[in-house]
Amino acid sequence: MNLQSFISLTLIITSAFYLSMGLLINATVKGSNMRRACLLAFIVLSIRSLCYSLMTNACCADYAHIFWAFGFFVIMAFFPCWLVFLTFLTSSNTKKNLLFIVLHYAFTAILTILCIKSNIVQIVDTAYGYQYQYSINLIFVIFMINALIYLYFGMRLLLKFINVTVFKRDKNMAVTLAKLTAIFLPAMLFLDFVRPIIFTFNFPPIGLTIMGFVAFYIYRIMKTYRAFDITIENISQDMFNSLSMTVLILNEDNDILFANDFAENFIIGRIKGQNITDIVEVNAKSVEDNFFEQSFESNRITVFSHDGVKNCNMLLKVVRDTYGDVLHKIVIINDTTELVDATIEVEDRLRLVIDSIPIPITIWSQDIEMVGCNKEAMRQLGVDNKSDFITLYSKLIPEYQKNGLETSVVIDRELKKTLQLGYNYVKWTHLSRNGELKDMDLTLVRVKISDDKFEILCYVKWG
Repeated sequence: MNLQSFISLTLIITSAFYLSMGLLINATVKGSNMRRACLLAFIVLSIRSLCYSLMTNACCADYAHIFWAFGFFVIMAFFPCWLVFLTFLTSSNTKKNLLFIVLHYAFTAILTILCIKSNIVQIVDTAYGYQYQYSINLIFVIFMINALIYLYFGMRLLLKFINVTVFKRDKNMAVTLAKLTAIFLPAMLFLDFVRPIIFTFNFPPIGLTIMGFVAFYIYRIMKTYRAFDITIENISQDMFNSLSMTVLILNEDNDILFANDFAENFIIGRIKGQNITDIVEVNAKSVEDNFFEQSFESNRITVFSHDGVKNCNMLLKVVRDTYGDVLHKIVIINDTTELVDATIEVEDRLRLVIDSIPIPITIWSQDIEMVGCNKEAMRQLGVDNKSDFITLYSKLIPEYQKNGLETSVVIDRELKKTLQLGYNYVKWTHLSRNGELKDMDLTLVRVKISDDKFEILCYVKWG
């Protein structure tokens, strides 16, 4: 393989790398605007790298010039796409910011076309394929200044996010992302745009390749650690595994499909795939399959655990479709060996789980009244009990929201919408204790307490 083929292949691999990173990030959480913006930015880098590969291996200078021009036009879309991604990541996606990006994008598109038409490039046949050199002119200088403006606003968004975020995890990740952006994005601009002006010797365009470090870090934090996302999937999985009691999901034949971490450590043997009748007894007798046909809130059972036979209380919820066929069964087993006569209501269990979550959560009834909160919410508002929190919270609600609607109207509308749909997302304005208006994102989730009782959990993310 000669040097020209090696460089062309390297750029193709780089193109495939960016595309795969973007697709993997976007596939983690469906419907995320932030992840779609990240995917679009990586697609742009992928196309740009592919154009460089085709330019390097072109059959003649005319074709090389066409591939350069297309790649040059495509790369101008990277900067606004990157800025859109950062606005969603830092919760700065206001209409004003997005409008600024759209207008700046249009300006950049016009500027890029003018650069291409002004014949700023010279295609040179080198030992490693066709490469390019730039001749400086006023339009190209304005183009570079415009790129630096994008870099400035991107860094400004990240630094603002670092200062306002309350989560150490988000702060540390944002600091690292800011450092990588500050190092590799200017390096890409220098290698692919400034170097062909300053130096007369030709060299392959490796700027896009080094941006792969940033791409991989974003993939790592957004897929491996699911950072910057509060979603029903994340919350449900975390709540499922954080419960300090055994939770099992059964199929219609009572085989165990899923078990939380507590169940894996509590019940003896391999759990998944076992039939639940093999691990529980009632009155020291084996349990028949018909014991699990109908839902019940409480039944005394014994379980074979790692520490011996345990006296437990079991709740069973049989979930059926519209035809009455079983979809799955939910089993919650609570060890009551030390407190045989103690019973814990389902609602109390939920309160314990909510209190253990390090995110501010308020709890609303289906009558649109706040009925509680978790410990993190009390801590952030500086109160010692839930009654004081509800009283103070009501005093800190502004009369109007930013859209001009009365707050009471918005609360009633969005909570009823959540009861109807099961999930809602709201941009919200609230007062701090010193009277300052604060922006926040609210994720609302409907929770079924009993057959005819629902509550709404409101997860708060400060803007």
